[in-house]
Amino acid sequence: MSHAYRLARPVPGTEMTMRQHLLNAIGTARDPGQLEALTKQFEGPGVPEVCEHLLPVWQALNGKRTSTGFAVNPITHGAMRDYCALTGAVLDPWEVAVLDGADVAFRTELGRKEGEKVGPDEE
Repeated sequence: MSHAYRLARPVPGTEMTMRQHLLNAIGTARDPGQLEALTKQFEGPGVPEVCEHLLPVWQALNGKRTSTGFAVNPITHGAMRDYCALTGAVLDPWEVAVLDGADVAFRTELGRKEGEKVGPDEE
């Protein structure tokens, strides 16, 4: 999830987002290796195939979440239960755990300050 928010952040010293910067660079890349590397940065890590069916569920739950005015509230298990009751979906415990993890990652990324690093693998 955090990949989309990295793309939406401004590039320091410019008025462009990282998404705009990468699209411009992809459009002007001449070297096939450079084009491949830029495209990979733009596309991001993706969703593991085993979890692809959960993406629309997460998007539906995310679209209905509430806010305190300062930050978004977590997606609750009650909201997941309501989603299942309304749609007929059945979520296994591992799927609930994946949705919980995606929610934590999403809220963590929203709460990060500009330029803040969370892990050693981030540039």
